[in-house]
Amino acid sequence: MSAALPWLGKFLLAAAFVVLYYRYCKQWLFAGAQRLAQRVNFVSRYDRSEVGGVLELMAAAVSHLAVVVILLGVTGISLAEAGLGSVSPTLIVLGALLGIGEMALASFLCRLLIEASLRWNRRRALSGSRPSGATDSPRSGPATVKSWLAVGRGGWLRHHFATLQVLPLPAAVCVVSLQVGCEEVVFRGILLNTFRPAGPVVAILASTVLFVGMQVFFMSSWRAAMFPVVGALVMGVVHGLLAWQVPELLPLVVAHLVFFLFAVI
Repeated sequence: MSAALPWLGKFLLAAAFVVLYYRYCKQWLFAGAQRLAQRVNFVSRYDRSEVGGVLELMAAAVSHLAVVVILLGVTGISLAEAGLGSVSPTLIVLGALLGIGEMALASFLCRLLIEASLRWNRRRALSGSRPSGATDSPRSGPATVKSWLAVGRGGWLRHHFATLQVLPLPAAVCVVSLQVGCEEVVFRGILLNTFRPAGPVVAILASTVLFVGMQVFFMSSWRAAMFPVVGALVMGVVHGLLAWQVPELLPLVVAHLVFFLFAVI
């Protein structure tokens, strides 16, 4: 993106890219993956929908890599500027610890939101707007924490659950690593640097908003989207601050991967 373009113009272009790729291009990829899964005859142990989930995640990971290459070429950002240089083993360890901490914080925030929703539903039941003892309904939402967690396993997260179930763990981790690694490059390595001339507040806020907004695609409801949105908000702010001060992406990739593995295993 041209350095002379105002940050708002860059943001609008970046938002258009996020919608075009993460919503429409991936929808096309996922549809193709499901069609391919219907033609796979050598996998009898797993349901075709599970095989389709694996193929969807593989397609997403490979396409993410292609998008990274294209964006690096379009923006003119070098690998070093994107934070893809050498890194010390100490930072890798710190990245893993960071991912655990982010997962703990995101889980805590989600639990607070769930408890607030359950309390609101109980208050409605006591006031007579919802019959006492009513079960889950599309309008009132899940009635228990367990129901909330079940809702959170839907949408695009099912790709990751299916991949970890179908593929051997090392292969599954490789696929997930490629996907989340490319996301870090896109949002912290490329977009954050694209907005860097506007200052830290705009750069971190803009890249985080785009990262959070991307999470809602392919989720069945706002309740299902709550979990990845909260996680993306925590990760977007923390990773944005760290990438601004220390432009090293590999520790952030490790943190992202650890966060994700704790979320789906």
